[in-house]
Amino acid sequence: MGGIVPLLFLVGFQKQAAKSDKNQPTNMKKTKFLAAGIGIAIAAGSAQTAFATAIALTNGGFETDVVATDGLSEMLPTGWTNAAVGLLFVGDGSALLGIASGHSSDQYFLAANGGAVAIRQDTSLLWSSLSVGDTLTIGAWTTYRSEIDVDTNIAYFWLNDGDGSGLNSGAAAPGGGGFNVTTAGLLGGGAAVAAGEWTYREWTYTITAPVLANATDGTPWGAVEVQVGYAGASGTRQIAFDDVSLNYVAVPEPSGFALCGAGLGVALLRRKRRA
Repeated sequence: MGGIVPLLFLVGFQKQAAKSDKNQPTNMKKTKFLAAGIGIAIAAGSAQTAFATAIALTNGGFETDVVATDGLSEMLPTGWTNAAVGLLFVGDGSALLGIASGHSSDQYFLAANGGAVAIRQDTSLLWSSLSVGDTLTIGAWTTYRSEIDVDTNIAYFWLNDGDGSGLNSGAAAPGGGGFNVTTAGLLGGGAAVAAGEWTYREWTYTITAPVLANATDGTPWGAVEVQVGYAGASGTRQIAFDDVSLNYVAVPEPSGFALCGAGLGVALLRRKRRA
């Protein structure tokens, strides 16, 4: 569709110009054609706007499960796989004190204690369908309980950890990056966030040629996998996630610009022959 808009624009201009250019000076005709070329380029650029596509996640809001009744019952959310050791909860304010409720509804996922706690799931999006320059954005709302240790408050988002990709929000290995849940900045810094206060986080990854080759050659990764949690040293970590999402943006195809250039070239050639 991106190439059709500028091409129709060009055809319409040529018909109009043919009716009115017989009595115009040559310089005016050239100026008119140059202005039309600029307009076509603008139309082509507008047609190439990229739009985000939301990739469906199973139970991204953690509302499917029965809430844990105490702080010792481990519970893996429906639709998710346990990606790291530790305690996993689906809770609300009545079950786990310190977090009044989920972000948009009642329930949320809480990763608690242990050296690393995370959950992951495969999506319907395949690595083989991606191109270099495409972007994947993981988003989620996070908060924490006041019992959290100051030095163990780093959480992260991850892509395809189960396939050994090493793509995470801030580092190439667990514990080496991510974001501090007690501050508003994704990778640290920013205003302080109080315990129980929900903050939106997102991490965007742009597909590179080496990563795409690794994902599709040899042993393919298959589906794009989303993972949330934390990793690193043991300690009292009680970090909550809610409304996890994945958005995909395809790099705009240059077809519209190619058709625009071809059409403009043909039109210029016709004008030159008439002259």
